[in-house]
Amino acid sequence: MNTQALINTAQALVADNKGILAMDESNPTCNKRFAKLGIPQTGEAHRAYREMIVTTAGLGECISGAILYDETIRQTTSAGIPFVQAVRDAGIIPGIKTAKAVADATVKCFLRGVPAAVPGIMFLSGGQSAELASSRLNAMNVGFKSRAPWALSFSYGRALQQPAMEAWAGQDANVKAAQQALLQRARCNLAARRGEYSAAME
Repeated sequence: MNTQALINTAQALVADNKGILAMDESNPTCNKRFAKLGIPQTGEAHRAYREMIVTTAGLGECISGAILYDETIRQTTSAGIPFVQAVRDAGIIPGIKTAKAVADATVKCFLRGVPAAVPGIMFLSGGQSAELASSRLNAMNVGFKSRAPWALSFSYGRALQQPAMEAWAGQDANVKAAQQALLQRARCNLAARRGEYSAAME
């Protein structure tokens, strides 16, 4: 994307007092929300839910852009219209979460400014979902582990503890399940440190 196109897109996203719809929940996050409401945790249920969103009449009057999940950007409505086209037809600019680009830009910035003598850089989760925090850490290690002079690691609070807190829910009977949830997140981030994390681990 050239500079002028980027400027034009940014201006369009903030025009007319509109905002962005972040419908980029990962499948594990979407499944947790569905489970609480008794909705089947299936690919078709994901598709139907997202179709309901992107075909909402008048949404473009309030929404300027929509951040889509990788699965969503490849799906179509029941009428066979790609979701990306349905979003555009509503006057909304489609986009996609780019863990894959954030990681690259972050580490390139560090390579230019962080001394090689620094042993490691510990990333905060900063409000990211547990899955996204693992995914971005993994992307950095996949792309740069072999040439970064320092370790790329994590210092996560919510991204490690939130799934455990949700499983525990203040009940002694749930302690074991909560501990398993915490251990699972720790293992996912260990894998991300190695550049070996994948969504299948969820």
